[in-house]
Amino acid sequence: ARRNITKQFISKTSKDQKKYHKTIHQQNVKEPEEIPQDNLPQLQDNSLVNAKRLEEILQNNLSANAKKLEKIPQDNLLANTKKLEEMLQSNSQQTLKDEKNYHNTIY
Repeated sequence: ARRNITKQFISKTSKDQKKYHKTIHQQNVKEPEEIPQDNLPQLQDNSLVNAKRLEEILQNNLSANAKKLEKIPQDNLLANTKKLEEMLQSNSQQTLKDEKNYHNTIY
């Protein structure tokens, strides 16, 4: 008799839990709110204002970045050019040495 009562209790509890979760879920699921039609012109105006602001910000950033790039000293460019020339010279000398060693080894 005890087992039967326990089974009934567990069964009832399980059903109650399912019912509770289903109710909670239904309360949490909301239909998407419709935008009132009279708000649409205001939203469109806001979109235009935001688009213009973004455009201004981007333009200002581009201008600022261009100015920063212009400020790079010409000396840096010359120094980099000299370094590249030295590296090329060094590499070509090393290549000549390697070729001589190769020919000396073969002959």
